[in-house]
Amino acid sequence: MPYLSEELYQHLPKPNNGQSSSPSLCVTSYSHSSEFNQYRNKTIEKYIAIITDAIKKINS
Repeated sequence: MPYLSEELYQHLPKPNNGQSSSPSLCVTSYSHSSEFNQYRNKTIEKYIAIITDAIKKINS
């Protein structure tokens, strides 16, 4: 799997936020959750919480 992961990483779009990307996946740093705030959708998160709660109640 490391070869596949590296190949996929090389085809990802490069960041446009002024940060340079690492030349390889094996030397890149872990991302932080704060980097993905722009993709959050509170409405969907509420729906997922309702569904998760329902599944927990069914399984208990």
